[in-house]
Amino acid sequence: MINIITINWNNASGLRDTLSSLRTQSLNKNKWKYRVIDGLSSDGSIKVLKENKDLIDTLIIEKDNGVYDAMNKGIACTKEGDFFLFLNSGDTFANTKVLEFLDEEVTRLGNGVDVFYGDKIDANGKLVKAYYPQSMKYGIINACHQCILYKMNNINYETNYRLFSDLDFTAQYYINGATFYYVNKAIAIYEGGGLSSIHSWKTKKEIYLIVLRRFGLCAFLRFLFVKAVRLVGIKHTSFLRRHIS
Repeated sequence: MINIITINWNNASGLRDTLSSLRTQSLNKNKWKYRVIDGLSSDGSIKVLKENKDLIDTLIIEKDNGVYDAMNKGIACTKEGDFFLFLNSGDTFANTKVLEFLDEEVTRLGNGVDVFYGDKIDANGKLVKAYYPQSMKYGIINACHQCILYKMNNINYETNYRLFSDLDFTAQYYINGATFYYVNKAIAIYEGGGLSSIHSWKTKKEIYLIVLRRFGLCAFLRFLFVKAVRLVGIKHTSFLRRHIS
């Protein structure tokens, strides 16, 4: 079973876009569940959710301790062995057949795959290919968070991170030996502008802490080297491998 989880707080307009995207999915609704966690919005979001209650299997409306706390509540709604993907308010699927395609992949490979991931479409309509999972050793998540389908594995988001707990979360799967499978399809449209797209050194240091904590000292020193060579014009991404068509 695939679970789609939406986190929302005072984003009624974006929520409508997400709900519309889900309503147009070709996969029969009895093959997927929809969980919505709202942080007690005051902008009309709750009214929107109640108007769409026929689509929603689980609706939690209560205060939370930030987006990652809310995401953990969504995970808690997922049964052991099921899969889940976060499509938060404002996020949309790349086309109407994404869920149908993912369901086919889970049916075909789900017993041997823990993480399915694909490509994103950016705000300009450009296809952006995902990285190989090893990119996480260099402080970059392998795929847009909205393009990753995880198997329930009793892993939670670290709520002490403000912006990059998605990297930490996915890295836990990686270091625990999870099997990653690239689907070579666009999964979601992501326009950017989220929390992790606007950051300074104060918040960027989370990435350094995650690399050190999850991958150890040797990986951390290699990561520092990769960062340092930018001074001579070698880009960080030059050390990473993207998937190709």
